[in-house]
Amino acid sequence: MYYINNEIIKDETYIVSYNISNKINKQICRIYELSSPEYHYEQMHHYHGCGLYISGKLISYGTNSSRNYSRDKWIQGHSCHAEIDALRKFHKNYSNKYSSKKMFNLYSKMTLVIVRYNRDKLKNSISAPCVACSKKIKDLGIKTIIYCDETNAYRKIKTYDYETTHISNCQKKYNLL
Repeated sequence: MYYINNEIIKDETYIVSYNISNKINKQICRIYELSSPEYHYEQMHHYHGCGLYISGKLISYGTNSSRNYSRDKWIQGHSCHAEIDALRKFHKNYSNKYSSKKMFNLYSKMTLVIVRYNRDKLKNSISAPCVACSKKIKDLGIKTIIYCDETNAYRKIKTYDYETTHISNCQKKYNLL
């Protein structure tokens, strides 16, 4: 399941991607497990999950939800994306323990792994960050993003190289951007 030779390898549970190491495939599979519909406390149109890794260790995790507000202003709009949920939880858990300089240092070492279940419950579906999430990720100085692209393969990219015009369905519906 985790062995790759520059090709997409499928098994009954996961679709594993080319040009991604075994370590990263294990991270992707772990986020799939955590973001499955059984773990969501509410019914969603799509199920997204995001894991934050530093040096291969999962340090925070988030899922999408219909939550639309938080007092700390991390969540504003008509839904909370998985990336924002994971980053908010990380910030909430660590910002009181570390100085802003140390937090910046942690963000600069961080890798985001973003996954999505589609309506058909297939495990590979486009999971690229939207414009708003991308901006937040770049503002925080996060090092790397791993997401599923339009070819249904996982892509690992430096955050500063990531460009998007993607606007989520909720953002379109409520004209948020």
